[in-house]
Amino acid sequence: MLNEQSQELRATLDTLTKKLRNAPNATLRVQPHKKSFQYYIISKPGDTKGSYLPRAQIRKAALIAQRDYNRATATTLKEQIATIETFTGKPFEINAPEYYTASGVRVRSKSEVIIADALDHAGVPYRYEYPTSVKGWGTKKSFGSTLA
Repeated sequence: MLNEQSQELRATLDTLTKKLRNAPNATLRVQPHKKSFQYYIISKPGDTKGSYLPRAQIRKAALIAQRDYNRATATTLKEQIATIETFTGKPFEINAPEYYTASGVRVRSKSEVIIADALDHAGVPYRYEYPTSVKGWGTKKSFGSTLA
């Protein structure tokens, strides 16, 4: 379930990233005026006032605001993906070699196959790439003990 959610978040992030490539580079400044707002586009570094954007060109303001929203959303998506990965482990690369233990657990290397099989043979319970924390520091070891 978490892997499906991670894939969905990655697809959304890819869509946002593509949209951000075509987004305008200017900054938007919004100034309240009477019972409405005036919009200014700042396109030069160091310019604090910007140039007034007439109502006929309000679409530019909407594009800049959408770009800012997409950036914030992309940051949140990256954080959510990272959080999911702390619980599911780093996903295997598409072309990564596949190594499986005798009990059917996929691992990242031949050495990890040997370690996992030895732990299984000795009857030592373990969790592969399970997140742990030591005095507030989050870590992820390849083999974490399930012993208390």
